[in-house]
Parts: sequence; C-alpha cells; structure tokens
Amino acid sequence: MLFTKPHDLSKLHDEILARYPELKGVVRVEGWDDGRLRLTLPDNVPDPGLAAVVAVHDPSKPAKGEAEQKAREAVLTRIKADPASATIQDLLNVLQLV
Repeated sequence: MLFTKPHDLSKLHDEILARYPELKGVVRVEGWDDGRLRLTLPDNVPDPGLAAVVAVHDPSKPAKGEAEQKAREAVLTRIKADPASATIQDLLNVLQLV
C-alpha cells in the first residue's frame, strides 16, 4: 500500500500496532523524505484497515507519553542545577524516568 503524507515512521508504526497488535512482527512500514510511505503485509494477511490509521496519523503531535517524558526530563535538569529546589513530587516524577 502506497501513501503520500508527512510522517513520523516510528510513531506511525506504534499507532498501527496500538490499533492492530496482531500485526506486530508482520507489518512493514517504510518512508522517504518526500512524504511517500509504503506499508507492506504478507500476502496471507488481510489488510485490517491500515489506510484509516495513516489518514489520522499526525507527525506534528507528540507521541503518547512523549510530552510527559520531556516534562520529567526538564524537572531532572532543574534539580541537577539546583538540588535544593527539588520537591518530593519532583523526585517521584523523576523516578519514572528510570
């Protein structure tokens, strides 16, 4: 299946597997800088509706959890610069990085 759309291959692959976990290790996602995408399934695997996942894919939105991860990293950076500023909640949030 060929598509032309701005994309984040890693995020698109994760979105496909979130919607169709049975495709783990089966679907192949390839892309090029010009926006072309190719999704490949073996001949014996029916397409469950991958075009719908591609249609709603938005590479400009952070992946689920990515914003939270960046926020925790920012807290860690602040704590490293000024350890006395750390609150208990800061420390609990940073522990989620590990």
